Amino acid sequence: MQKRFCTCGFALLVDYVKHSGHWTYTLLDTTKNSPHIVCPHCHKPLHIDALR
Repeated sequence: MQKRFCTCGFALLVDYVKHSGHWTYTLLDTTKNSPHIVCPHCHKPLHIDALR
């Protein structure tokens, strides 16, 4: 797992898993551990390459 941050500063965990030779990831909230596709703080869509 990696800790990444949205552009607003909200912390997220990135969980990487390898399936059949391909890497997939899930963005998790650090407090609830629920998957997210938008930032729970600023509601912007989350893109793995835009996280710092």
